[in-house]
Amino acid sequence: SDEVEDVIARLDVSAGWAWGNLQNYLTSGVEVDYDGGKTNLSAIRNMAYSKDAAVRKAAYEAELAAYPKIADSVAFALNNIKSQVNTVSGMRGYESPLDMTLAEAHMSRETLEAMLGAMRRYLPKFHEYLRAKARYMGYENGLPWYELFAPLGEDHRQFTTEEAKEYLLQHFRPFAPDLADMVETAFDNAWIDFYPRKGKSGGAFCAGAPFMKQSFVLTNFDGALGDVVTLAHELGHAYHNHNLEGNRPLNTDYSMPVAETASTFNEVVIMNAAISEAEGEARMALLE
Repeated sequence: SDEVEDVIARLDVSAGWAWGNLQNYLTSGVEVDYDGGKTNLSAIRNMAYSKDAAVRKAAYEAELAAYPKIADSVAFALNNIKSQVNTVSGMRGYESPLDMTLAEAHMSRETLEAMLGAMRRYLPKFHEYLRAKARYMGYENGLPWYELFAPLGEDHRQFTTEEAKEYLLQHFRPFAPDLADMVETAFDNAWIDFYPRKGKSGGAFCAGAPFMKQSFVLTNFDGALGDVVTLAHELGHAYHNHNLEGNRPLNTDYSMPVAETASTFNEVVIMNAAISEAEGEARMALLE
């Protein structure tokens, strides 16, 4: 009923969303001891892509050593978030939280099973690739977890934020001038928080502010091409938001599969361009 939905929405602020904010606060603020100093999880995770195997392993061990400081609190947060999901899905009459999620995504169970089935069929190829990567790197019993993102080939190019901007504009403008214009505005008007620091969330995120006709992007930029691709992804969300600006508030909500369409498309545009321009070891690194 409308009355129950109203109560759920109001209580969520001090329930599920509050637990989520706690988890975010804990993971963004925990100190990681590394190489005689202190750093944060965002910076230490970026080291998983280092060219130096010793750095990758040491960063992984430092990350694991930091987690006991927050493990119990994060477990409480996750348990209570999921407890709320179970409770709300039951109150709304769904058989399971998965059924509720599918309804919210406007996706049928058959579509989900088709996607998962395709993944299951091709997992052996993915496993075969990882075993080949392990052998190439000199490991006999599979790939250690901390080597999952170890770069293959040599891609020495490092980007400043200004170079990243020019690279994105170069490849977006021939495809969609209005997308390029929005990307340029995002860089020039400081919509993007680039660098990792203590107290900042890990990963990347885009938050739309349609009443301001802006989007705000969070990244943990380290200068690699992958970080440029991440910018492309998040600016795809911003472009989606940009195209919603003329709609009424009740018409601006969208499902998760739709939410990831423009962002993933942007990634493909930039990666295809980068691969087509590269040769030799650099091309191998990008393909990997």
